[in-house]
Amino acid sequence: MTTEIRVGDILTMPEQNQSFRVIYIDNNVIVTCLLDVPKLDIRNYSVSLIVEEIARGSVTHERDKHVVIDLQELSDSERQDFLMKREICHKITALYGPTFEALVSKVRKPELRQIELEYNIKKTTLRHIYIQYIQSGLDDMVLLDKRSSRVGELKKSPYKYDKKRPGRTADDEFSSRVIVDDTIQKQFDEAIKERLSGRCKTYDSAYSWLVSKYYSESYVQDGSLVIGQQSEIKIPSKRQFTYYARKKVSQQAIDIVKTSKQEVRNDKRLLLSDTYNDALGPGDLVEIDAVEVDVALVSSHDRKQAIGRPILYLMIDVFTRMIIAMTVSLHNNAVLALTNLFLNLSDDKKEYCAKYGHFINDTAWVSNIIPRRIRVDRGSDFKSDPFGKICEELGIDRQLVPGATGSLKGNIEQEFRTLHAAQKPHLDGKGVISQRHDSNHHKEAVLTIEEYTKMAVDFVLHHNTMACSNYPLTADMIKNGVHAVPYELWQYGSQKYGMPRPITNLDMFRYTLMEPVKASIDRSGIVSNELYYINTTDQALLDKMYALQNKRESFEARIDPRDVTNLYYLKNGQLMIAGLNPLKTANDGFEGMTLFEYKAFLKEKRKLVKEGEIRTQRAKNSLFAAQDAIVNEAMSMNTSGYANTKGIRDARSQEKQRVANENKIASRIVKEKPVLQEVKEPTIEHTSESALIEEKEPKTVKDDNSSKGSDAFMDFSKAMDLFEED
Repeated sequence: MTTEIRVGDILTMPEQNQSFRVIYIDNNVIVTCLLDVPKLDIRNYSVSLIVEEIARGSVTHERDKHVVIDLQELSDSERQDFLMKREICHKITALYGPTFEALVSKVRKPELRQIELEYNIKKTTLRHIYIQYIQSGLDDMVLLDKRSSRVGELKKSPYKYDKKRPGRTADDEFSSRVIVDDTIQKQFDEAIKERLSGRCKTYDSAYSWLVSKYYSESYVQDGSLVIGQQSEIKIPSKRQFTYYARKKVSQQAIDIVKTSKQEVRNDKRLLLSDTYNDALGPGDLVEIDAVEVDVALVSSHDRKQAIGRPILYLMIDVFTRMIIAMTVSLHNNAVLALTNLFLNLSDDKKEYCAKYGHFINDTAWVSNIIPRRIRVDRGSDFKSDPFGKICEELGIDRQLVPGATGSLKGNIEQEFRTLHAAQKPHLDGKGVISQRHDSNHHKEAVLTIEEYTKMAVDFVLHHNTMACSNYPLTADMIKNGVHAVPYELWQYGSQKYGMPRPITNLDMFRYTLMEPVKASIDRSGIVSNELYYINTTDQALLDKMYALQNKRESFEARIDPRDVTNLYYLKNGQLMIAGLNPLKTANDGFEGMTLFEYKAFLKEKRKLVKEGEIRTQRAKNSLFAAQDAIVNEAMSMNTSGYANTKGIRDARSQEKQRVANENKIASRIVKEKPVLQEVKEPTIEHTSESALIEEKEPKTVKDDNSSKGSDAFMDFSKAMDLFEED
């Protein structure tokens, strides 16, 4: 006879008076659960052994009958209770199934604690649910409330809520006689929503809202609105409501309403791990963040001028707690400051520290590495597309932590607090910012950005040599005598897990940190932002310019936003540099400017060009109107119709001489320096009568020379006309 054993079957051993439920079967082992005991007892048996024992009769095998239930016949509360229990059991099965051996082990089970908080149930209740579920052979129907009215073999509930009120009997005439049924539970659910709708709401106010909405009535009496409340015996008691609400609403949900979901996640979540757990050696995972330092600075060019707070960017290795890069900037939430931080990764730290008067060895501050992963928050610079492209090109995995959860990158947040604590005592009254209305930090500022950078470098060097008090040293670290000092942890991790990825191509690393820019190329050179660039050493570029002539093509290039003097492009895997063309007047005066400074000039230039275009158009409009008026006036004076076309030569000659005479130089000289002066007439003492008559009637004398000159002029005019004809 063939024996088929399935999950859910019962195996009974009469000699031991024990029954077992089959919960899992594979090729060689049957996993069973002991029945009729209050605890979970998992036992494994060989398949062949069970088959032999069944054949001998020492083990009996029976198939349990399953109950078929129509869930739609359940009340809302019964269905919700069943679905919640089923969801809990399925989660536990996913965590510990199919053998459930880990569930009965003595190791800690933080996942169960998380389920307790998520569903707001007690530990004993949770334990009862999953033991009952597993002992049933993972049958969901066993999770139904035995008091429920169901189909099949389950009988109707003996509890009659409509006839007897559960709980203690009221001993006064004011206590509530209301039984909490499905209708009242729906009212309670609405009141719970009211409780969770605002930070200032309480269970007290929610209960008052419930009574006001469902158990009050209003009417007009003597012209006034009267709001009355039903008798207390007809109203659910406050105790009934709060008991129901506290079972339905978890403390976590209350905390979220009182504060925020982000704050609860940041401050009150379960600490099931630590920030070091995911770091696999030095350089595997780093944290980056920026902070506005609590100190005001002054200008390096004018110490009497305050310039506000500096921005400190740090990059800290999670595994070793070593600060591997830093930069002090005046750019906040800017990709430019982030690229400064990455450039510091590639800097020779010996040379960098020497600029600020610090002389270090190779282990004090590592250089020339590329991290594998970066953990950042959702600041505008960290989540920006340009930074995402930088990480992609460098082969770095960018991990964005949720907003308002600084504890998820707690290493770097702790360093910022340590930094302020170390620096503030020295800056008291010298620009330190206090959270007071009478803070005079801008007036008291004394440090320049270079001097503060020196302080920051000094902090980093000391941090990398100090022991971290809360670092979780492993057994292997303790065995090897490794202190919780960043540079010792770096050496230990490098030997155990390998060295971090180095920067092998420095040119490519720097090119990646530059900003892509729109550019084109024609025979005038590379043009970007209306500046002209040229590389006279690149013959292929010059040939390309010549071949284009009046055409223009797009050109892939990048620019360092810190200096517009050069443009950078790639050719055959090499980094090429094109500088501003000094022979182009449009480039004059822009050498050494930052891109931000130049764009301010470019904006002003385009404004001037636009104003010029407007003025030019206005002048064109005015010119058109004036010339149109002249033509119209001329037409109004020409009353004879068409002009006479005969005698054009003579008329032109006369008009030509008239115009020439009107433009003579003598007319200009006379206006500036008169040559004729007033002459006084001499006094005549003895004048004859005949002389007086001659004076009154002067004789007309013919001037032969004048006549000859006039004739000569006419002959010359005719000669010139003949010359012009020739």
